[in-house]
Amino acid sequence: VLARAMKSPEIGIVAVRRGDSAVAIIGGGVYGPGEIDRSPLASEFSRNAVSDLLRELPRMPTAGDLVLYGEATKPGGTVGFAWEFGSHGGLTRTETDSVVLWPGDAPIDLRGLNHSTQLHQKLSEVYRN
Repeated sequence: VLARAMKSPEIGIVAVRRGDSAVAIIGGGVYGPGEIDRSPLASEFSRNAVSDLLRELPRMPTAGDLVLYGEATKPGGTVGFAWEFGSHGGLTRTETDSVVLWPGDAPIDLRGLNHSTQLHQKLSEVYRN
């Protein structure tokens, strides 16, 4: 299964769980979370999102040992494996690059955040109390 996934031109990333770690197979090479910057990853994908996935995959009980992502086909588009319009939980810049408009005089400073979990934590600190 792994060999077929690696050879398929429709698959851009094969994330592989390896015990308490994970790697991504991209373009025939194997990359850990800290090595994604030197991978031949298509520019449509977010390198930060791929690195985050590899760090989190070992602790995702519902993820498989192999997680497949379709190859980039055009700006803003990747190969999809299900009949759907858009992708949920994808790794492309379209899905991971976000803008938060926030008033300068708001009760918390959101500058410097780079992950949605950090945004949730900051907002929870102020609005759950």
